[in-house]
Amino acid sequence: MGRTLVLAMVAVLLPSLSQGNPVQEKYNGFGESQDPESKDIVTRILEANRGNGDKNVIREAVKDFVDQTCIRFIARTTEKQYLSIMPENGCWSYLGRTTMLAQPVSLSAGCMAKGSVQHELFHALGFYHEQSRSDRDQYVNIMWDNIEEAYKNAFAKEDTNNLDTTYDYSSIMHYPSFAFTKNRNPTVLPILNPERYIGQRVGMTATDIKKVNRLYQCGDRDLR
Repeated sequence: MGRTLVLAMVAVLLPSLSQGNPVQEKYNGFGESQDPESKDIVTRILEANRGNGDKNVIREAVKDFVDQTCIRFIARTTEKQYLSIMPENGCWSYLGRTTMLAQPVSLSAGCMAKGSVQHELFHALGFYHEQSRSDRDQYVNIMWDNIEEAYKNAFAKEDTNNLDTTYDYSSIMHYPSFAFTKNRNPTVLPILNPERYIGQRVGMTATDIKKVNRLYQCGDRDLR
């Protein structure tokens, strides 16, 4: 049986779930730095609604959960607690479920890629960044001197439940190499191969899916 989470359509963009302080992302779905205040709101709304539009991007992101996990997102009707996706400043979500009734998830214009939407939904489902895993020091070096001071806490190592999965450089929850750099030098480098590409925002990997299925006890959905 699927575990149902509630989404609510809000403003021009859409909704989300979470706990604690929001997990802030300064870059867009392609690992590029972005300044959410650099464009006026009309420009950002117009850009966000090009092509298939924001709603279709979010529907596509949610469909992967439906197809490959037991998580189900539904449109909000009268539910008291729900995820509220809105075009705030940048891409961010709270970590896990909070006590808020309308729990915000921010998806501004630069966040409108399927993997970026899934990234924030993963935070809402309770997942940290991949490079925050308890075993991360075996796989990556954090280049502290290159990180913007205000965002160093985003690179903290956490006491995570890794759900018996291997470290995944390609996870949608992994930062790109230059995330939050203050000097155009890398902030996260794989130990064995510093040149390898990390932190894609195309879509969930097999390991990402496995984590959801194991955490939410999806049973035979854990096929990978």
